[in-house]
Amino acid sequence: MRAVRAGWRGGHLRGRRAWRGARVCRSLVLRLPSPWLRACGGESVNWPVAAKAQRRQMAAGHSTALLSSPTLLRMLRNNRISCIHNDSFTGLRNVRLLSLYDNEIATISPGAFDTLQALSTLNLLANPFNCNCQLAWLGDWLRKRKIVTGNPRCQNPGFLRQIPLQDVAFPDFRCEEGQEEGGCLPRPQCPQECACLDTVVRCSNKHLQALPKGIPKNVTELYLDGNQFTLVPGQLSTFKYLQLVDLSNNKISSLSNSSFTNMSQLTTLILSYNALQCIPPLAFQGLRSLRLLSLHGNDISTLREGIFADVTSLSHLAIGANPLYCDCHLLWLSSWVKTGYKEPGIARCAGPPDMEGKLLLTTPAKKFECQARPPRKAGSPLCRGGHPRYPGRRVTGLGRLPQKGVRGPRANVRTATMTLAR
Repeated sequence: MRAVRAGWRGGHLRGRRAWRGARVCRSLVLRLPSPWLRACGGESVNWPVAAKAQRRQMAAGHSTALLSSPTLLRMLRNNRISCIHNDSFTGLRNVRLLSLYDNEIATISPGAFDTLQALSTLNLLANPFNCNCQLAWLGDWLRKRKIVTGNPRCQNPGFLRQIPLQDVAFPDFRCEEGQEEGGCLPRPQCPQECACLDTVVRCSNKHLQALPKGIPKNVTELYLDGNQFTLVPGQLSTFKYLQLVDLSNNKISSLSNSSFTNMSQLTTLILSYNALQCIPPLAFQGLRSLRLLSLHGNDISTLREGIFADVTSLSHLAIGANPLYCDCHLLWLSSWVKTGYKEPGIARCAGPPDMEGKLLLTTPAKKFECQARPPRKAGSPLCRGGHPRYPGRRVTGLGRLPQKGVRGPRANVRTATMTLAR
């Protein structure tokens, strides 16, 4: 006798791999959220769940709920299953009767019953089927197999309500734009290198040089701090629900005008403690929801006027610990941060000599004068617009934050933003 355990999560029947190889199913043990299951003989059995279920206690004195026939699968009726995946019944080749009566099934993935080679009776009654393009295969399958009990009916869309699945014409199984890739909700996924909780993905301090595969498409917060990135991963633009991206403590030396394309919902962007020197004028284009931008602890000497034209929601800019060259080309930035106090008074000038050590926020505008430009150091990049990166010493004193033991969503930029949080 082989006992098979079926996983349950979020209203989905999860039988993936668990039933593979169970050529003769003799016993099915289900741990479901409802305390009431239909036993094989039809009587109700009160099966305590959660902690009590772990101790395998049942009111009727049974330690497990067994199927009375080697080929009978009836325990799935009267539950809350909402979707059947195409591998839910893998391995159950000898099941003859399958009852999914009275669940919450809206859709069934194509091929879900293909492995049930002996199936002769299928009960799908009393389920709220959504008869869109995802379910078009089922109507045709039911007509050909002729094994279904009764007439399972559509509940959605409205014009097909109460119409039997078998009677719906194939063209009427339609999807609205954007629904074509629907079907069963995607299984929760998480890259092996990362930790995931809901829509938050943390891949910190993993020595990554490229974006790991398997990041959920609905990710809203992505932590890539403490890795080995030299460029902003191009794949970031495919995650359109991102609200926070943390790329601090990497080796990113440049941005492009398309580094943050399609991130219209982004509110927090952390690029602190990298090797940024020159930032192109359209690097932050389209980031209209951005409220906090941290460029703290880089090698930035100047920024082109208008670089923040699109970030109309920006209220906090962390740009301290950069060798800012405070001549007339940076006058606009001084005036801009004074409007609304977007910079907390951390950023200091590193040059020209008479401006060294002065605060960007409080230094009078008349002090931002252009005199003779400093000579370019060999190998020093020329920023766009012809203004050379200031070749003076790197601002020190704050250093890089420790890579281990960092906790919290903005712990790695706490030096740059602690004043903002007050």
